[in-house]
Amino acid sequence: MEAVTQRVALSWTIPAIWAVVAMNVVWSSSAYWRLFGGDPEIHIIFARNFLLHHPLQFNPGEFTSGETSPLFMMLVAVMYLAVGVYVPIAMKVLGVASLLAVCVLIAREARSQGASVTLAAVLGVLPLLLPSTIFQAFLGMENMLFACLVVLVVRLWLAPLAGSCVRPVVALVALPLMFFLRPEAVLLWVCLTALALADRDWRNVFSLGIGALITLLALWALENWTGVSLEAAGEVRAAFSRLDSAVMHFLGVKIYLSGKLAPALIYCAPFGAVVLLLWRSIGWRRDEVIIFTLLFCAPLLLHLFVVFPSTHFSRYFLYGYAFFFFLFARLMARAEGVGVSPAPAILTAVILVRGTLVPFEHVARGPIPSSTVDMTIEQFSPAFVRANSDALYDALGHPPVPVVVALQEVQIRGRLDERFVVRSLDGIVDSRLLSFVRDGWVDHIGYLKARDVGYLFDLPDYNRDRGRFALAQLSSLGDRSMAGGLCIRRISLSPEPPVGLATVYAIVRGTGC
Repeated sequence: MEAVTQRVALSWTIPAIWAVVAMNVVWSSSAYWRLFGGDPEIHIIFARNFLLHHPLQFNPGEFTSGETSPLFMMLVAVMYLAVGVYVPIAMKVLGVASLLAVCVLIAREARSQGASVTLAAVLGVLPLLLPSTIFQAFLGMENMLFACLVVLVVRLWLAPLAGSCVRPVVALVALPLMFFLRPEAVLLWVCLTALALADRDWRNVFSLGIGALITLLALWALENWTGVSLEAAGEVRAAFSRLDSAVMHFLGVKIYLSGKLAPALIYCAPFGAVVLLLWRSIGWRRDEVIIFTLLFCAPLLLHLFVVFPSTHFSRYFLYGYAFFFFLFARLMARAEGVGVSPAPAILTAVILVRGTLVPFEHVARGPIPSSTVDMTIEQFSPAFVRANSDALYDALGHPPVPVVVALQEVQIRGRLDERFVVRSLDGIVDSRLLSFVRDGWVDHIGYLKARDVGYLFDLPDYNRDRGRFALAQLSSLGDRSMAGGLCIRRISLSPEPPVGLATVYAIVRGTGC
C-alpha cells in the first residue's frame, strides 16, 4: 500500500514541479535573454587591450587593478579572436551553458546517492527557480562559470576515481586557476582543506598547501609586474557597499550590516524546512556539514558584515545557491532510499519559493536596460568607436589630447578611441581611488585633482551620501560653481554622446570661476 501511495504522489507532484519550474524559466528568460551587463563590457575592454598587447590595462599604457578575473579575461580574448564583435553572444552562451551544467551536476550527484532518474531530474532543475540565477546566466559574467567549476571540483573531491590523482590535480592546478577566475576560490580551498583534515588525508593537506603557495607566488609575480594590487578593486566596492548598509556599534567597533542577505534566506528557507521535516530519514554526514558551513553559511556571513561587496551580492553568491541545492539533492536522494518520497514536500517548497520571488526578488525587474546585447555588439564595433569618439571630441571643442573624462559607468572606454582616457568614479578600474575613501564616502574632488580630470559626466543619484559632498549634487549647481577648490562649469553637448549622457562638467583649473 505504501508503495502504491508513493507512486500516486509521484504521478502528480513531479509534473507539477516541472510545470512551476518551466513557467519560471520562460518568464525569466523572456525578461533577460537580451540583457548584457556593464561589467562584462569591462571584461571585453580588457580582453581587447590584451590582444593589442596591453595586458591588464584599461587605458592602454597604464596597468590597473580593475580586472579581478584575469582567467575569464583570457577566455573572452579567445572568444574575441573566434567571433569578433559578437563576443557578447559567446559570453552569454557560456553563462547559460554553465547554468545548465550546474543542473546536470546536481542531478548526477543525486543519482550517485541513489535517487531515481525522475527525482534526480527534478532536483537538478531546482536552481532554475531563482530568477536571479537565470539573470546572471544571461548577464555575460564569469560567476556562473565559477559556480559550475566549484561544484564540479567538490564532486570530484568527494568521489575520486579509484587509483586516480584527481585530488592532487585539483589542489595543484585547478585551485590556482580558479583563484584567477574568482578570488572567492579561497573559500573552496578552505573547504577542501577542512575535508582533508577531517579524513586525516595528510598527503592532500600537503598538496593543498603547495597549491596555495603556487597561487600566492603567481599573484605576487603579477602584482610585481604590474605594480598594482589586482584585488584592490574589490576593496573599493566593499567601501562603497557600506553606503547602502546599516551601521551598528559593538564595543566601540563599527559593524556594517548588509540588507542584501534576505533573498538567499527567503529562497532557501522552504527547502530547509523540507530537510527538517525529513530529518530522521536522512541525517547529515560530516563532509556535508563542512561544505554547508564553508560554502554556504560562511559566504552569507561575509556578505552580511560587508567583507565581500554587498552591492554585488546576487552574482557573487551564485556558488552558494548551487551548493545549497547540491546538498539538498544528496539529502533527498537518501530520503528516497529509505522509502520516504520527498516529492510532495519539494512541491510545497517550490510553490512557496515561487510565491515569494516577486516581492523579494533582489534583481530589479522592469524594462530591459539600455545595455542590451545587440547594442553592445553595435557600439563596440570599430566604425561606431570612431564615430562616437569624433562626435564627443567635436562637442568638447577639440581639446588637447589625451582628453581625460571621469564617470561612474566606465564602459564608455570601449566606445572611445585612443584620444580619450577614462577615469573611474567608483574605483572599479582605478585602485587609486582607495586613498580617497573616507569611512563610507569618497573625496571625489581630491580624486579629480589627483587624476587631472578635465571633464566630469553627469551622475544623478550617485554616491548616496548623508550630508557630505557628493557628485550627485553637481546636478543642482548653476552653470559655474566652486566645489572643493575646483571651478566646475556645466556645458551641454550637441550632439550628445550616443551612450546617452548629454551633460558634462568642465573642470577649470586656476583661481576663481
